[in-house]
Amino acid sequence: MLLVIVIAFVSLMGLIILHELGHFILARRFGVKVEEFGIGLPPRIFGKKIGETIYSLNLLPFGAFVKILGEEKREEGNRSFSQKPIWQRALIVLGGVVSFWLVAAVLLSVIMGLGAPTAVD
Repeated sequence: MLLVIVIAFVSLMGLIILHELGHFILARRFGVKVEEFGIGLPPRIFGKKIGETIYSLNLLPFGAFVKILGEEKREEGNRSFSQKPIWQRALIVLGGVVSFWLVAAVLLSVIMGLGAPTAVD
């Protein structure tokens, strides 16, 4: 029973991280400054700044987050989320869900390519 709980927890965390990665990739693609990509919720245990983004591992292992410049409050500058055209902001927001669709399509293709289980008569 404990193994099932651990597998479910790790799977859920993987999905949450994948969701946030979708936001992260599209924000970077459209030139929006990503201030932090965190796994878990603060307070921070460990953080490493690579380029202009802090990649952090946080104490509470429930979830993940992407801190994007201009997402919470209006910021000036061409690297701010709030200054991007509406279509770019919409795509950044939808990036999490789209990442699920892409991974589902890949996993389904792999499973079907390996031979999906079939009922035996």
